[in-house]
Amino acid sequence: GIYLLFAKEGNTVIVSVDGKEQYRFSLQQEITQTVQSETGDLNTVVIQEGKVSVSDANCPDGICVAHHPISKVGESIVCLPHKLVVSVEENK
Repeated sequence: GIYLLFAKEGNTVIVSVDGKEQYRFSLQQEITQTVQSETGDLNTVVIQEGKVSVSDANCPDGICVAHHPISKVGESIVCLPHKLVVSVEENK
């Protein structure tokens, strides 16, 4: 959406699987975190230079890996096959 052009830069990354928060990171950190489910789903979440992306995944479609890195409040990267959501928020 157009409104994201005016969205604020976020500072917190929340990684959730199946609606449950698994990880919470600062967007200022440099992190590579592999998120693995009991069923063998793998997604690698990377934070660098103030943006978060999914660098690798063993899902069939790879849409999450193709998604551009995000940094603004309200943006998210979704891996539907793995029920994974990486979202950016602003913690006051």
